[in-house]
Amino acid sequence: MADFYLAGEGSLWIQNDGANTEPKYLGCHQLDSIDVPKGDVTLYYCPDPSAPNKWKVDGSSQGTAGTVTFDIEMKVGKTADWLEKVKCPVPVHVLMNKCGRKDNFIFERAYSLPATYITSEGLANLVARNPESQDEVLSTFSMGGEDMYKAFELVGSRKATSEAVAINDIASCSDMQCSGDCGDQAEVCDIMVTCSDAGAGATANVMRTIDHGATFAATAADPFAIDEDVLSIVCFPIDRNTTRILCVREPAAAVGALVAYSDDAGANWTTALVGTPVATGALMGGALFAYDPHNIWVVLEDGYIGFSNDGGATWTLQEDGTATAADLNCVHFESKNVGFAGGVGDVILRTLDGGDTWSLVTATGGGGDILCIFAIDQNRVWVGTDDGEIYYSNDSGTTWTIRNFSGSGAGTVTDIKFANELYGFLIGTSSADAIMRTIDGGYTWQSVTIVANSGLNQLQLCSENELFAVGELNAATAFIMKVSN
Repeated sequence: MADFYLAGEGSLWIQNDGANTEPKYLGCHQLDSIDVPKGDVTLYYCPDPSAPNKWKVDGSSQGTAGTVTFDIEMKVGKTADWLEKVKCPVPVHVLMNKCGRKDNFIFERAYSLPATYITSEGLANLVARNPESQDEVLSTFSMGGEDMYKAFELVGSRKATSEAVAINDIASCSDMQCSGDCGDQAEVCDIMVTCSDAGAGATANVMRTIDHGATFAATAADPFAIDEDVLSIVCFPIDRNTTRILCVREPAAAVGALVAYSDDAGANWTTALVGTPVATGALMGGALFAYDPHNIWVVLEDGYIGFSNDGGATWTLQEDGTATAADLNCVHFESKNVGFAGGVGDVILRTLDGGDTWSLVTATGGGGDILCIFAIDQNRVWVGTDDGEIYYSNDSGTTWTIRNFSGSGAGTVTDIKFANELYGFLIGTSSADAIMRTIDGGYTWQSVTIVANSGLNQLQLCSENELFAVGELNAATAFIMKVSN
């Protein structure tokens, strides 16, 4: 079988009501090409001293990307087509499949075009003046959008490690950077850190990779004392040359919530108290969230929420159990101002002012503990529960709707993250469907082929087609998995 596609193996879909709504199959339609302008290159010159009127290129830059454009042609029928009903920007998908029905929303490779506008409509062959000129009546819709995302089939592979404990969280410490004045080329996930349980009579390690997950090694020092699990971890730059690692431990009897940070890749650690009562701490991965060094939150037992504006060195309490006394598990901010936190007993909190005030929003109604939360924007929010369910809200938590998927209602959903408004992933403890993926904003979820595991705890998105997941002890060693194409 040829390892390339023919046009007849593609299918066209549209989401007339936007992301996270039913994709509609466009059967008798044609899309020939998509133009994705990446931005023109401008060259900068200096005089070449070797001769008069001679110049040498001294640098270059790329301009802004242009509008993504394409045309869809269709036959005109007696009834209105889905394209003729479009009134707002809509997602459009091109799915490529070698096998299976074309009217099933499944793919081996996909091209997704979010927020696409119809810019013009043309009609052809409307009236014939003789039999020879009679032909199909056709309509052509010219469309333009913001971007194009690509999705590929993904598969998981386990990464080797000598650790023998559960890993609770993972975070990237690197950003996308092209080679130049600021250093070598780099990608998200080139440098990552993980945090883990301690194990009996031992200290919990922070592990680090500097080769995009090929190898992980424990840092030179450990952040906390013997028998204290490290539950959540984040990473962020504090200046041009320094990246800070910040983590939080489990509850300990003697003191309140404690965090630790390192500016030298884990060689040395400094601890800081959040300011809560004794025996208070974090409960799971996702308890820490750093928007930037000046906007960091940690959610804790008994409804406590801490805030730091200096990279985790000092903390103030934004919540002391007043809004809710429920244990809080997870927190996510979509901006410096708008954030959500979730906890035990279907508790969901929201802030619109950077955490100065937190208030309860409507519960999902499922009754489960909220284990993970992700805000795409101020209005669109997703949560996962210990009942293995996911819910979404399109009105900032005022109302919630359950979204069923293969395997929902079994195990737990421990993390959910979106790369953009269409592409997202969820992970959990059901080994059969431990990783699910959506390319349509959450309306449909498809299983990702992975390796055997004992339950996944947190994920780190690297791109639309790559992630790392960490989980419970499996086959006597710590579990780290890379998922990519």
